[in-house]
Amino acid sequence: MNKIGQYTHEHTKKWTSEIASYGGYIFITPEYNYGIPGSTKNAVDYLYHEIQFKPAVITSYGIQGGKIANEALKVTLEGMKLRVAKTRIHLPFHGGLGPDAYAAGQGALGEDTKNDWEKEQKPEVLKALGELEKLLKEPNPDQVKN
Repeated sequence: MNKIGQYTHEHTKKWTSEIASYGGYIFITPEYNYGIPGSTKNAVDYLYHEIQFKPAVITSYGIQGGKIANEALKVTLEGMKLRVAKTRIHLPFHGGLGPDAYAAGQGALGEDTKNDWEKEQKPEVLKALGELEKLLKEPNPDQVKN
C-alpha cells in the first residue's frame, strides 16, 4: 500500500488526487460469486490514504440484491476507517435468476427490475443519501482535536 505522495506514475497521482478531493463516496457494486469484484477490492485497498475517515454509502445489486457483497464491502470500508451510512441499499433483479439477471449480464436492465427499484428501493436510496448528507456535515475523526 502506498503512502500519500509516494506514487510514481503521473496518471496515478492524478487519480488519487481526484479521489482525495471528494468529501464522501457512493459505492455501487455488483455481487459476483458471493462477494465483491476483485477490481473493486483492489481499488479500495489502493486508495486507503485518500478515502479513510470519509463517509460512504454502499449500494449493491445482484440476484438477491447483492447482500453478501454489500456486507463484505461494509466490513472492508469500516476496517479502513470510513464512516459507512447505516442504511445500505440492496437492488435485486426482478425474478431472481431469470431474464432480468441475464439481461444485466449483457449490460441491460429489464423493465420489471427498473420498475421494482423505482417503487420499492427509492425510499431506501433517499434515506441512505440523507444519512450521507448528515455524515458529510460531521467533522472527520482525524481532524477532531482532544
